[in-house]
Amino acid sequence: EVRARKPSTGEHRRHASADADALIRAMAGEQADAAIAVRLNREGHRTGQGLEWTEGRVAAYRRTARIPAYAPAREDGAWLTMRDAAV
Repeated sequence: EVRARKPSTGEHRRHASADADALIRAMAGEQADAAIAVRLNREGHRTGQGLEWTEGRVAAYRRTARIPAYAPAREDGAWLTMRDAAV
């Protein structure tokens, strides 16, 4: 009889590399998802499925990993709402 541990929900072998994760975390607060995707592809990183990174894939990865999105500073000097300031 062979016994093996059943993977938990969401646990699988297809995931981004630790280097890609670190790069996304480092750039997320300073760059838009499209710019992050360009850099990941330029450095040869691939998604867990072996695909190239796109803006949508970076955004999906960030949401899953609970990494906050980039929020550009307001240049017009307008007032922010409490909701906008909290983001």
